[in-house]
Amino acid sequence: IFNTDSVPKVEYKSELYNKATHVFHFHSWVPLGIDFENISASPGITFLSQNLLGTAVTTGGYIYNRNQRTGKSFITMAVETRYPAFDMHIDYGGRRDSIVKNVSEPLLAKWQELNIQADVRLPLKWTHTFWLRTFQPSIGLSWKSLKMKEEIPVSFNHNNILAVDYSLTATNMMKVSLRDIYPCWAQQLEIKFSSTLSGKERNRIFSGQAFLDFPGFSKHHGFRLYGSYQKKTENYYTFTDDIIFPRGYSEIFRDEITSLSALYTMPWGYPDWQLKHILYIKRIKTSWFFDYARSFGNLLPNVFSSEGVDLTMEFTLFNFIAPFDAGLRTAYLNEEGNLKFQFLFAINLNSLY
Repeated sequence: IFNTDSVPKVEYKSELYNKATHVFHFHSWVPLGIDFENISASPGITFLSQNLLGTAVTTGGYIYNRNQRTGKSFITMAVETRYPAFDMHIDYGGRRDSIVKNVSEPLLAKWQELNIQADVRLPLKWTHTFWLRTFQPSIGLSWKSLKMKEEIPVSFNHNNILAVDYSLTATNMMKVSLRDIYPCWAQQLEIKFSSTLSGKERNRIFSGQAFLDFPGFSKHHGFRLYGSYQKKTENYYTFTDDIIFPRGYSEIFRDEITSLSALYTMPWGYPDWQLKHILYIKRIKTSWFFDYARSFGNLLPNVFSSEGVDLTMEFTLFNFIAPFDAGLRTAYLNEEGNLKFQFLFAINLNSLY
């Protein structure tokens, strides 16, 4: 029989919750640079914060750009207390691109860039049975401060740039089970457009990319198709690339390019090996891929393609919410005729959906 006399009689004082003083609540970190907007991860480090109400999410850290071979420090904050949502982003780091071109070959420019961006976003989300659907249009303004490296024999016409940014993201995704590597069925579309507002000559970038997920030949196998197109109009500044380039390549700087990819992933086994609360090995899997990109214009080469296989192990560290992937990539670069090996370390953000 439950005895109420054994329950301590403690009166807790109720008080108003101050949202302004409880915006930040750092709860974890991950040894990767995570881009939650594009659901991707790169070498780096990220710290995560979310207030108790779940209406303010902050991420910050360092992220490395494999294509440009440069890194930057960043902090991003998303506030979704009411519609519309507000996003704030600040980053600072190095940039590399072929900013000046001549007849023989492009000039590789290097500079430091400070970027401050504010966006207004409409985060529409629906759930229906086992389907997750989102539709998020956004518009924003960004201010950029540029400083060319001293060893580069050119300079910017404008060291301070104001730009307007538009984006539209739509997803239709089936919920995943614990053993699914990718959703059995999923479609994701992302369209972006940015244009400078400084000077008479405008710099622009337009990009569109789509991910399509299909079931494989057996349970928990996944087949993913990717397609994208990007076009830049460059005068005195070049925007950061928004699309994914073929695996194994770096320093692909083209004004107009299309990129395609096919990926088939399957599990090899589930060891379920655990080292207390430090390490848990969930799955060993492999992926076969073929990537192709073609640029338009006079710059050569204009075709980039690679094919190969990834052998990775999926595991969790210190009970982190999302599992990590680590392994080895073997890629053959068709145009160069070279075999390239890469160490892989990533995070499976699909498991969060």
